[in-house]
Amino acid sequence: MLSSRVHNNSFVDLQSFREALSVLQRQVEDLDQLKARHYAEIIEHEEEVWDVVQGKVGHDHSHG
Repeated sequence: MLSSRVHNNSFVDLQSFREALSVLQRQVEDLDQLKARHYAEIIEHEEEVWDVVQGKVGHDHSHG
């Protein structure tokens, strides 16, 4: 009687653990997508800034 109750308990724990794990995995995937989008935006912004900097430098050289 006691052993079956312990076994049943551990099975329920395992089920809830798997559910929690899948929720966690989904959150990690969402976070990865957010990070990827964030980095893509930063890279785009840096490229724009770099274009402006290069444009200014090129302009200064032709001026002097």
